[in-house]
Amino acid sequence: MNQKRLEPYTKRLLLSIILPLIFLSIGLFGYTIYRNYEHNVVTIQEKEKSVSDSIAQQINHIESRTMHHVHQNDFLYFSNSSDLHKASHYGIGFSANLFRDLTNHAMFRGILLYNYKIERYYLYKSDINPGAKNSSELGNQKLLQQLTPTTNGLQKRYEIVQLDDTSYLALIVTQRYGSLAILISPTQNEIFQSFANVEKDKFTATYSADDVSNISNHPIVTKVKDFPIYLVYQSPNLFDMVHFDLFQIMIFVLIIGLFVFSIVMFLHLQHLLISPLNYLSKSFGQISAGDYHYRITRKSDIYEIDQFYTGFNQMLDDIRDAENESHRQQMDAAQAKLQYLQLQIRPHFYLNCLKNINSLAELQDYKKIQTLVISLSDYFRYNFQDVKNFVTVREELEAVQSYVDLCRCLYNEIELEFDIESEVLNAKCLPLSILTFTENAIKHGAELKDLIIRVTTRLEVDTDGDVYVISEVANTGTIDEETLTLLNDPSENHPIYRKNGVGIANVRYRMWLIYGDHYQLQFENRDGFVISRLRFPIHIDSIQK
Repeated sequence: MNQKRLEPYTKRLLLSIILPLIFLSIGLFGYTIYRNYEHNVVTIQEKEKSVSDSIAQQINHIESRTMHHVHQNDFLYFSNSSDLHKASHYGIGFSANLFRDLTNHAMFRGILLYNYKIERYYLYKSDINPGAKNSSELGNQKLLQQLTPTTNGLQKRYEIVQLDDTSYLALIVTQRYGSLAILISPTQNEIFQSFANVEKDKFTATYSADDVSNISNHPIVTKVKDFPIYLVYQSPNLFDMVHFDLFQIMIFVLIIGLFVFSIVMFLHLQHLLISPLNYLSKSFGQISAGDYHYRITRKSDIYEIDQFYTGFNQMLDDIRDAENESHRQQMDAAQAKLQYLQLQIRPHFYLNCLKNINSLAELQDYKKIQTLVISLSDYFRYNFQDVKNFVTVREELEAVQSYVDLCRCLYNEIELEFDIESEVLNAKCLPLSILTFTENAIKHGAELKDLIIRVTTRLEVDTDGDVYVISEVANTGTIDEETLTLLNDPSENHPIYRKNGVGIANVRYRMWLIYGDHYQLQFENRDGFVISRLRFPIHIDSIQK
């Protein structure tokens, strides 16, 4: 099997956490900018519509008042007169009355009367004295052409006119010889002025008979009803349209904070757990190479791992003592402890648990994360306890439950069933005895879609009155007869120094060290299940006697 090193996996795990957070942060920030831009565009459009409605309303009111005066006799006499004296009399009177009526409108700028028959015009503005002037004095032939009537009947229209280098929207009314131009400046509208003062040079009004929405600088254009006026909001660049509020800034800071917190927490986890596991893996490599003088010199902030370091060094001291005393049994016992430690520390299994936690975090399955972390914590606590102590059957079964909970998050669904006599729960047993066979059952049944594991534990009294613990671990499936023969032959499992498959051999040998020939370990196929049956005495003192 092509095994992988732990250290590269930790780096990949770090990247798998950091990179999604970076992309998520960039994506959320970009989305925030986009939504902010859209909101500001809609706000400006609503303001432009408000300005447009106000301008159109005032223009319509100016038109209404103008047409009211046009239908009076003064404009009719002025338009149909070819006599300079009469035209001037009626023109001045008409203009004065109309000027007084419209002067309260902020957008009203002036009145221009023109009679092309007598070639005279009358200009009424706040800064110009009214009076008849020769049309040649106006100096604006284009404007005179715009004012010249085309028919004898009454007509009205809106055009853009230029007077004294200033553009106006003109309401032009013509009849026979006479023409009237009401000069209107939409930029003098009160709401327009208010909006323009806030936005400075970005908001303007443009006179055009054509669509102006294709101009540059990201325009937001609104046409004023049916008039040749466009309200244009021009931004020098796109980001001027983005304004962050306090809530958006808080969200961005929160994302950055979560990103930094994730990195810090992962590095902290690597320091507390991954690095010690990697260090232990390298330490086992030193021992496997035959360097029994090697000792762990590190200290861990985690109590269980620090105790493990101490136990590891003590185990090596025991091996050294065994070599010095040339005592084979003591040497074998120390080596069994080493294998026991190898069963406890499995970096790849723990790394898979951590990677699974990361996957569940991406799926936001916090309930399953909580179950996995609690089970992993219980499993660590049990595996890293003092290797010299016995445990109760209750503690061993709780470890089985924690391990199955872990595996449920890593493999397919596992159904775990217990059939336990209450009297056996406080009986003493070796650590990782029942758990080893549960792990073996899951390992070889992981590919099954529905894996069932049944753990049965009870007491048995033989003919001599000695009490034994009977523990059976059953899992769905079968094993071939050749494998059964090897498993049931102690001689095949006796070499405890081999590197692979130490689980069953280690349990069998530790049982032999404690109970001698008073224990039994058997494997069989029964009713579609593989059965691992372990039998050992409940009282050690009676065996020693």
